[in-house]
Amino acid sequence: MGAADSPPPRGGAVRRALAAAWAYAAAHTLELPANALEALTLVLIVFVQDVAFAPSVAVCACLVTASLALHGLAYRRGQCRVYPKVIELAAPVLFYGLTPAAFAAPGPTARAAFIVINFFFLAVEAAAWALLGRCFMDEYLRDWSPREAWGTPLLAHCAAVTAASWMACQALMGTAQVIVVVTGVSLDTHPVAAVWLCYVLQLVPLLFAVQRPRHSQLAAGGGTMTETLKRGFPGMVSVKDMPIVQDMPPVGGFPSIRIQRRLPSTGPTGVAIFAVGGAVMAYGYYNVYHLIQDRKAGLRELEMHRAPIIPVLQAEEDIRWVAANKAALAEEARIMKNVPGWEVGKSNSATGRWIPPPAPFGIEDPMLK
Repeated sequence: MGAADSPPPRGGAVRRALAAAWAYAAAHTLELPANALEALTLVLIVFVQDVAFAPSVAVCACLVTASLALHGLAYRRGQCRVYPKVIELAAPVLFYGLTPAAFAAPGPTARAAFIVINFFFLAVEAAAWALLGRCFMDEYLRDWSPREAWGTPLLAHCAAVTAASWMACQALMGTAQVIVVVTGVSLDTHPVAAVWLCYVLQLVPLLFAVQRPRHSQLAAGGGTMTETLKRGFPGMVSVKDMPIVQDMPPVGGFPSIRIQRRLPSTGPTGVAIFAVGGAVMAYGYYNVYHLIQDRKAGLRELEMHRAPIIPVLQAEEDIRWVAANKAALAEEARIMKNVPGWEVGKSNSATGRWIPPPAPFGIEDPMLK
């Protein structure tokens, strides 16, 4: 085997990958921060809203607004090809609508908000697909594909399959959270069911949605040999269907091609990356669980400290009530002294039972309070 057949050094592949990443970052100075803000919004939705629900929703509204503005600037500078996208327009509407509801909610509603977020985006994606005639994933694939590939059957098939799998995963995730809210499942009462509904069914569908585009592309190309990057031209079963006259090989034929599989590794696979991400998320949820337990223990300790002084507080309230009742009877006797037959302190109830006097509402007279 000659020098031409030897695999390229691994260090060279790493340097080329780093150089390509640096070139991409330099060419997308606005698109990358916008995507980073969207990723930070997802982190706040998944991790933070269980601990600080209302502030995290308000911060998410600001982040998606800034991301929408950065995407617009990136579009004007040619760093993205499709703007605005349906999801980018729907996200600020959702979070600005949830912000006042989050601050006005009397109790923790993080799970209910997660249900609203899932089904809102699911409804927006389905409505856009029905009204615009194309799925939301087609907008992202157009950003990642050359213009010659727009509208080709392969791109449309990949977009449709990816969007359908993603929407099915969103429906599954939202349904799991509905079951959690309706049944009241928690880590304290049903730990196994809580782990499955709150964590496993939130991560596994995302893994399926991420892996689905590759399988859909293979399935789309299973009955065809290739597909030209020409709008409206179908896939070809044979090279004889190619509408372009092909050049003949040179005299003596083409040089030999190394066909052995010696491709250098480009890093961890998608499954490995998702597994590491799932482990990090599980560790984060573990810490959040212990934080909630510590907070509950502190509240229980505070209640135990307050419990011994409850009799003292009740006794003070009884003394105050006796004095106030005596003053009220004296005032009643002074006011009704000229009414013949009036008995001070006698109940005027038709049933003969003592009924607490009504408290004044909306009256500012201090004598009536």
